[in-house]
Amino acid sequence: MPPIPAALSLALAAEARAQEPPQHKVRPAARPSGRRSAGRGSERAAIARAILQASTSAIAGRALPPSTFSGLSPDSRALALRAASVIVSRAQFAAQAGLTFVDSTGTALRDIYLALGYPRVLTVPKYVDRYLRGDIAKTIVEAHPKATWMTGAELVESSDPAEETPFENAARLLARRIKMWETFLRADILAGIGEYGVIYIGAPGKPDEPLTHVASPEKIAYLTALGQDRALVEKSVTDATDPRFGQPEFYSLAFAITTNSVTPTASTTPMVRVHHSRVIHVADGLLANEVFGQPRLQAVWNRLDDIEKLVGGGSEAAWKRMDPGVQAALDPDLEMDPTDEDALSDEVQEFIHGYTRFITTRGVDLKQFPAQIANFGPNVTAVLQLISSTMRIPLRILIGSERGEQASSQDRNNWNDEISFRRLFYAAPLVRSFIDRMISLTALPKVDEYEIVWPEAQEMSETEKAQSINSVANANKANVIAGNGIIVDRDEMRRAVYGLGPLAESNPDAAAIGAPAANPDGDTLPPGSTAPPADPQDDNPLQQPTDSAPVDDTGGDMPAPVSRQTRPTSQPATAQARAAARAAAMGDDTVVLPDSAAARSSASVLLYRAPGTRAALAHAKSRLRTARGMK
Repeated sequence: MPPIPAALSLALAAEARAQEPPQHKVRPAARPSGRRSAGRGSERAAIARAILQASTSAIAGRALPPSTFSGLSPDSRALALRAASVIVSRAQFAAQAGLTFVDSTGTALRDIYLALGYPRVLTVPKYVDRYLRGDIAKTIVEAHPKATWMTGAELVESSDPAEETPFENAARLLARRIKMWETFLRADILAGIGEYGVIYIGAPGKPDEPLTHVASPEKIAYLTALGQDRALVEKSVTDATDPRFGQPEFYSLAFAITTNSVTPTASTTPMVRVHHSRVIHVADGLLANEVFGQPRLQAVWNRLDDIEKLVGGGSEAAWKRMDPGVQAALDPDLEMDPTDEDALSDEVQEFIHGYTRFITTRGVDLKQFPAQIANFGPNVTAVLQLISSTMRIPLRILIGSERGEQASSQDRNNWNDEISFRRLFYAAPLVRSFIDRMISLTALPKVDEYEIVWPEAQEMSETEKAQSINSVANANKANVIAGNGIIVDRDEMRRAVYGLGPLAESNPDAAAIGAPAANPDGDTLPPGSTAPPADPQDDNPLQQPTDSAPVDDTGGDMPAPVSRQTRPTSQPATAQARAAARAAAMGDDTVVLPDSAAARSSASVLLYRAPGTRAALAHAKSRLRTARGMK
């Protein structure tokens, strides 16, 4: 391998300095003298020099000088060796990227990365900068987290929709108070920018001491999400017999406390030493270890560079081609004094850069170059398709396409499968680690087992639900005519499609979908008709009809339920209006979320129940019972 270039030497030096344990502003009980501090600083400098010298020699293929580790203690020597090993392995891997046309001697004749301007070493500050200003990079980082955490989840101990156990109630209130689901979303986004992120648990005690117990759930005051640039792993567990071997033991966290709109950088914020028991480690894309994941922009960094070249260069080229310029041909026999030349030059400049669209000329023939418009759209689309394939994000979701009814249902199904897989193997273990931590701290009641129930990855729109029920009604009708009985009854469809409980039987013969139905007032509808939309209060099995508005456990008044006797007989004409009416009746338990079809035609909406409400919990229990085949 050729000698290490100067630029890489600087990068190695910076990384060597980063390997040093950070200093903490901890006031000692007694400070003997200033020599101890000076000696410690000189040892830190010696470690940094040893790391740089060892890594540089190894990469360049030279023998390690005997004086490399002289004067270092055994612990400092081990630290320098580990840091140099990490640097060498990363540098050697990065140096191989982009090298092609290798001859018989092993020398690369072409360096694609150098020719195309791709960086070999990617750092956290580069990831942060691209996320903040890289347009499509922001979508790449946020697409999976937002789809995963948008609706939250429900913590279920008992599958009975009419029961809320003490654990369920305590978990629901705790999650709402400390904004658990919102913090998980932010932490997931921050973890994807770098190699990991953390969630700091605000609880009593000194940050660098273990957190083993809290007196009450209210002692868990808050959660704070931090990215890798503000959460450094200070020390890891080195005991191979420890269950946490290789995992962080202490972190150095930089809390961004600001009094204005400008957030201080990590380099200007004091670092706080924090014990691992006060931190939830968040890392996506783990492979070789349980600490460092894969930044989401890493695999597509070169393609993002390509987009900047295409869009930036293409825009500049389009600008120049749309206004290619003017040629001024002077009459060879024309004599102009300097004043006339300056006046002509001023008029031309005003014509090009100002709003004047005419020039008074004498002996000058002006010719404008023909305009040519460059279309760089297909090239950008090709790069976006590569990014979409690499990140497993459908192109229409990546670029926010509004191609209407032509949106591929296969794309939506594939995306739902991707999010379901991520919830199962990434989000659910993360939630469980936090809830188990809360149980161990006695912030939540101890239970034998609990379930994490996620909402549907993509709930059907109102139109799709109506079509599904209509299809089942036709199938029931055909099966009854054939003498085979019904396939699915009304209550089963209410539970499967809407997650609702059974209706009160006004007509015992109308339980089958497709059979003559009864309206809420007891009148039988004509044959072939179906019952009108269910009363909104049925969405919440825990909410019983009363004459007065019940009080929610958070202190706010809940809307009074709509009784069947006083409900208007006329229904809203459109699905949008019906959904809005249902949402209004449900209060804060239901959120109206327009989908792409609704944005196009205002004919359908998605309804999901906001996490942390009793309606959401009851709905989750109904879905859990359905999944288990329970009535």
